[in-house]
Amino acid sequence: MAEFQWFKEDTRLATGLDGMRIENKGHISTLTFFNVSEKDYGNYTCVATNKLGITNASITLYEGQGFVSEDEYLEISDIKRDQSGEYECSALDDVAAPDVRKVKITVNYPPYISKAKNTGVSVGQKGILSCEASAVPMAEFQWFKEDTRYLESRNGACLKQS
Repeated sequence: MAEFQWFKEDTRLATGLDGMRIENKGHISTLTFFNVSEKDYGNYTCVATNKLGITNASITLYEGQGFVSEDEYLEISDIKRDQSGEYECSALDDVAAPDVRKVKITVNYPPYISKAKNTGVSVGQKGILSCEASAVPMAEFQWFKEDTRYLESRNGACLKQS
């Protein structure tokens, strides 16, 4: 079993110091700070000793860094429509289960008419013209005959959206 000692610069730290805790469990030693302040900044060294020898590891705690991870981001260059959807960000370490958050990205794109069908119909019968488009946000449809826009029902023609 290993024995651990923690040092700040060249001064040995004792268990139960104000604002920090040293916890030794088996082959792991943890130095935990509570409410980190400027007086805590500096070089820390953990020295581990057992019957096979001695080893140490050091870390520097300084303003703006501490033990906090940097931000992480996913950049999607030249994004395409099919890349819309839900993505997961997972932050993990060896202390606990990962923290997972879902984020949604919606790719906006202009209307694209995917289906427009010509129709032949006999006089007196019902003629239906249809047009399908995909867009985000959803497209608004407008119908024109020659240069005149159909706004509402006119001469037996009725606009309907499915």
